[in-house]
Amino acid sequence: MTVERLRGNVREVLNGVISLHIDILVMEANVSQLIEEVREINADLFETNRLDTLIRLLKDFNGPVICHEWPYPLLVEGNVDEADIAQTGDTGHET
Repeated sequence: MTVERLRGNVREVLNGVISLHIDILVMEANVSQLIEEVREINADLFETNRLDTLIRLLKDFNGPVICHEWPYPLLVEGNVDEADIAQTGDTGHET
């Protein structure tokens, strides 16, 4: 073997190592991106399952629906706090 041939072999091996290193870096970036996408999908799946459970519970709910089946007269049309004050009669104002 000549020195030139050995140098050529070394260059070929170095080029292969460099190419392999670049491929590994690209694969690492792709894997990182895929992991991030899987995290997002898992978060979406968790939220979907939570909403599915809520929908199932609401479909099975047999209690009164305010403004449709509520058996008591509504004293106040407003938010829950205002309605609670009206029901208890404690408005904080003297009448």
